[in-house]
Order: sequence, then structure tokens, then C-alpha cells
Amino acid sequence: MPAAYTASFAGSLDSVCQLPVQETKNGMVVEPSTIYLAYGGNNLRIGKIRNGYKLQHWDDGKISGHKPSVDAAFISAAEEVSGNILAVLLTGMGKDGANGMLALRQHGATTIGQSEDSCVVYGMPRVAKEIGAVEVELPLSKIAGSIIAKWWPT
Repeated sequence: MPAAYTASFAGSLDSVCQLPVQETKNGMVVEPSTIYLAYGGNNLRIGKIRNGYKLQHWDDGKISGHKPSVDAAFISAAEEVSGNILAVLLTGMGKDGANGMLALRQHGATTIGQSEDSCVVYGMPRVAKEIGAVEVELPLSKIAGSIIAKWWPT
């Protein structure tokens, strides 16, 4: 996503999501139960700090053909984060996110891929499924409910 678009997209998502949605800022400390949308034009990495994690922007070129790259964020999370991680890969062209999702799954993360029948473009989730990165595949309409049932049970 281009940098000029991500702030307004994060705001739109925030207005319809129960959890807060924020566009990332370089050096931002990660808060629990918060959704982060990578700032456009830079790769996003997660770094360990004394009492948690911070988000870092890197202008280091395209990874898996994209900047920001899902692989960059997912791989850094797999390397740096301990504890519970949930990764979701939605519709999109190419393979960005597949290798990072596999790294997360190998480190014990819960991984969800969007199903082919609900994707506009079944590229990224397809590749992730093919390499064994997807633990469960769900239609878009069921992903939120699945997350709530597993991560925020009543």
C-alpha cells in the first residue's frame, strides 16, 4: 500500500473494528489487543525491547516483490516474539507473506489463510497453504469469528 493511503485505511478499519486499529509509527511500542497496519512505503519489523516489543520501519527495498512486505514483518515476529502470535494472510497477488507465515507457524503461531472461494485474488494465501504455512483456511466471513472464539472467548 502506498504511504498516502495507509493512514486513511487504518482509520476506516478502526471505525468498524472492535479492537483499535493504528497505522504504525517508527519506534511505536506494541500494545496488546491492538491491530497494526504497516505504514506504506517501508518494511515493518518487530524488535524486542526490555518489557515488550517495538515496531521499526526499514527502507531496505522490496522483499518478496513488495514494500511494505508481509514477509519482513512475519519473519521478524517469528525471530523476536515469544508467546502467542496470530497471523492472518488475506487475498493478494504473489507470494508475499507465505515464507514469513511458515516461519511463524514453525515457532508455534496460529496461522489463518483466507479461502480461495472468498478471495478476490487467491495468490498469497494459496502459496502459504501450498508450503504448509496455513494451519486453518477460512472464508473471509468466518475469520473474525474464529479469532474471537480462540483469542477472546466469553
